[in-house]
Amino acid sequence: MAYFRGDPSKYLIKFVDGKRRRAGLGLSFFYFKMNTSIAAIPALTNDSGFVFNETTKNK
Repeated sequence: MAYFRGDPSKYLIKFVDGKRRRAGLGLSFFYFKMNTSIAAIPALTNDSGFVFNETTKNK
């Protein structure tokens, strides 16, 4: 038996024996390692600068 504490910025899905049991942001729960799978999906976006330095020949 183990304890999982999820990050609040991740959407978690807990599967037990291949069936979805819980889903949500930042879940915390006890689980059996033998029959449980956990999927973590980032829920926040990170913006970054996007610049092209190209020249055009417009008249």
